[in-house]
Amino acid sequence: MARGDMVASSTDPAYGYCLPQALLVVRNVSLTGTWTDEASSAMTSAISYLGPFLVAAPTSMQTQVAHGEQVTVLGLGVQVIGEMCTPLPPLPPSDDPAMPPSSPPPTVPADAPDPQVGLLQGAVHLPSSGVWDDATDSALELVRSAAHAAHVDPDPRALQTAVGTKVDGSWGPASAAALDGCVRAVQAALGVAADGSWGPVTDGAYVAVRTRAR
Repeated sequence: MARGDMVASSTDPAYGYCLPQALLVVRNVSLTGTWTDEASSAMTSAISYLGPFLVAAPTSMQTQVAHGEQVTVLGLGVQVIGEMCTPLPPLPPSDDPAMPPSSPPPTVPADAPDPQVGLLQGAVHLPSSGVWDDATDSALELVRSAAHAAHVDPDPRALQTAVGTKVDGSWGPASAAALDGCVRAVQAALGVAADGSWGPVTDGAYVAVRTRAR
């Protein structure tokens, strides 16, 4: 059994588990006064409460006073109206020695494969190692520049390789169509709408992954 399984520790100072140590008890309660109509009506039931006291219906009339009759109400039996308690510590106070020690959470090596990086690498036609290396950064930055900033290098062969089209150094309709498909694949890997338009949402998601994975 682990520490606190039976009685948990409380972080709220106004709440917690307590062990009663003493009781505040009263008996033979007799309350005499001039009651308002509302109070008199409330005390006409067979059993009612007056503050912390359980009382019977009014039982005797006293002398007339300027503003009405003085009425006496009597408490019913011996009553507990308060208690003194000692807060309980967590129980059991410590873990069972027979319990196996808790294992620390597994650590992930810094160069561990990242599945999302692997998807992005596949989108730009690279081996899906899951590790953000220089080749990954270069290919994705080329696609980002062409799609987001509409900038195509005068020699587009590296970009054509990234988008998976014929590498002939001439950027024409076939290369542009391949770029559109590549952007959609990148967006799918990033988990954003794959609409072929590299806008602020796509760029923000890309920057977040690049920052995390580099």
